[in-house]
Amino acid sequence: MDRWLTPLLYRLVPGTCILCEAPSGRHIDLCVDCEHDLPQIVNPCPGCGLPMPPGARRCGQCMATPPPFDRCFAPFSYAWPVDRLIGQFKNRHRLAVGRVLARVMSQAYCEAADRLPDLLLPVPLHPRRLRERGHNQAAEIALVLAGYTGSPVDEDLCRRIRNAPAQKTLNAGRRRQNLRQAFALRRELDGERIGIVDDVVTTGATVGEIARLLLAAGAGGVEVIALARTPLR
Repeated sequence: MDRWLTPLLYRLVPGTCILCEAPSGRHIDLCVDCEHDLPQIVNPCPGCGLPMPPGARRCGQCMATPPPFDRCFAPFSYAWPVDRLIGQFKNRHRLAVGRVLARVMSQAYCEAADRLPDLLLPVPLHPRRLRERGHNQAAEIALVLAGYTGSPVDEDLCRRIRNAPAQKTLNAGRRRQNLRQAFALRRELDGERIGIVDDVVTTGATVGEIARLLLAAGAGGVEVIALARTPLR
């Protein structure tokens, strides 16, 4: 529905770029020049989504230790100005900014996808954190993506049952330990292909933990769909 209603709305209210604040000249609040300047990931690994050298088909880490999901799709590197925009969306309640990024991501995802997911699962927040923030950024992204894929969003399938410390304060090993028994599923699955949706994938610990639960519950496949991927340091 979103992809059909949006052009109609922009006929009534002209678009304004969320970066340069000039008229966007199209049916999205992002002008062409600013979109081209966004830090896109070139030649991403199909497994983890991290950039690879030209000609490489899969990164060494994924060949040695494949992730529990089939692939990670994230069009942008978590760098300026995408990091600032996601921060505004996530922490300052600028939902419109997140929806612009989600629309760009959704279009790129649909162009690249061989098969669309049967179900979209936003990474859940603990109820306490959801109350503090006022919105789940992953759910907002998933709702936009659903308008492009036609895949239903299920916010009730997975819940966060332990309010662990924020992942950004921890290293990779501590992140994995931090997430043990942090999530639980509400039902079994019957071979569905699940798209886990999040704003940023850093080490992949959060989405990896959820992917393992989904596969153990009967998912036929799992992929990760995010706005951005944090480059390795």
